[in-house]
Amino acid sequence: MQAELIDIRNHMANYPPFDEMPEELLDRVVGTIEVEYFRAGTSILEFGKANHWLYYIRSGAVEIYRRSGELYNRIGEGEMFGQFGLLMHQKVRFPAKALEDTLIYRFPEEIFRLLFENDDNFADFVEVEDNSRLRSALSRREKSNELMTSRVTRLITREPVSAPCTVRLQEAARIMTDQGVSALLLMEENKGHTDLKGIITDRDLRTRALAEALPSETPIRDIMSEDLITIRDNAFIFEAMLTMLHNNVHHLPVMDKHEVRGVIALSDIVKYESQSSLYLVSNIYHQQDVRGLQKISRDVRDSFVRMVNEDANS
Repeated sequence: MQAELIDIRNHMANYPPFDEMPEELLDRVVGTIEVEYFRAGTSILEFGKANHWLYYIRSGAVEIYRRSGELYNRIGEGEMFGQFGLLMHQKVRFPAKALEDTLIYRFPEEIFRLLFENDDNFADFVEVEDNSRLRSALSRREKSNELMTSRVTRLITREPVSAPCTVRLQEAARIMTDQGVSALLLMEENKGHTDLKGIITDRDLRTRALAEALPSETPIRDIMSEDLITIRDNAFIFEAMLTMLHNNVHHLPVMDKHEVRGVIALSDIVKYESQSSLYLVSNIYHQQDVRGLQKISRDVRDSFVRMVNEDANS
């Protein structure tokens, strides 16, 4: 297989439903792919027009609309569109437009039918699409709650900080202090690759180490949390918040399959929500004097920066 096709296959293998697809079937898909590039603002699919392709976003972002012109969804890297038309008489049901410069892989209806009939996971994904329905419902609430429409990767601000499971207590504390983090991921070598085995937090150091007066040479493995609760990197922030509350944890490793993308803390979610433009407007109205307005003036600037970074419209 050519290097370009290998790159395409490896990218698609990171995203559902292709991440669980048999290799030979995925290879067959990749062999039929055509590559298209759309500049920001360009129409990709127009309502009612014939469509015989399934579209996969390699990079960029696409807006999906209802026939009325109302925004239905925004999708990005690793997501697909066009499947509804292929399932319903090869006519475009949901128009699509490039939100930003976008690179797209498309593969023909014949391959779509092959996958739909021979891969149950693929069929369930494009037919049932529980996640898409959830995103659709959430997008209609975007103006009222940004927690419901933003992904956890927005909260990742740095590379994950980790150490081997073999480090001692004092060394683990030193790493956390030097790196300015409240959680340390603990890794273990396993047959040529590194696996996430545990986590230690500031709270663990207080309750399991200092409170018990453990020696500084205590292996960190003795007090780390091993039954980790994690979250996938394409989850929404509200899902992370619910996961933390349900499992009574304050830190969540964010995973891209078996690779750690970063760690988010409950404090990150609180900070993110407190920077909401809606929260800020309310806060402005509640100020009683100029001094109070001065204190939150920086939040106004940060809110504008955040909205620009998140492609907010006027």
